[in-house]
Amino acid sequence: MSYALTSSDPPAIYSLPQELPWAQIASALERAEEGVARLDERLKGNALAEGWIERSHFVEACAA
Repeated sequence: MSYALTSSDPPAIYSLPQELPWAQIASALERAEEGVARLDERLKGNALAEGWIERSHFVEACAA
């Protein structure tokens, strides 16, 4: 079964709280950023780095 958005679909409406929990959001983003930085450092000089980069580009192109 395939789902596709059409021009007749209503736009998604999200309810955001007045005060967002920025401390929780920021700490989660910081942990994710540190993890990506560590992954980049581990891949530097690794034989798998080129393949990883190519696969990442492919996944990003498919998502676009």
